[in-house]
Amino acid sequence: MIQDVYMKVNDSSDIEQVKEKILVSMDNYKRVRFIFDATEGSVSLDSMKKLKEVFDQNKELVERKVEETCIVLTGSITKKLVRFFVSTVKKIRPVRII
Repeated sequence: MIQDVYMKVNDSSDIEQVKEKILVSMDNYKRVRFIFDATEGSVSLDSMKKLKEVFDQNKELVERKVEETCIVLTGSITKKLVRFFVSTVKKIRPVRII
């Protein structure tokens, strides 16, 4: 069974807390789907890079445990920018923009 792990994220999110929740979730569950809700506040390219680094630093674990990552956004321009970012980076597991 896939466990959904929901997190609100934006530019003011503490990346260390987000990283900790990601790692604990992968440790506690056999398969996870991360849902990052970025509908409250702004999400910069720098924030996206930091989040990507967390996954890159734990590549082996991500390959085994993560089913997919969903990013919930508002605003068509924001969605286009995040889609562009996601399309330019190598993904370990599928990423869906909602």
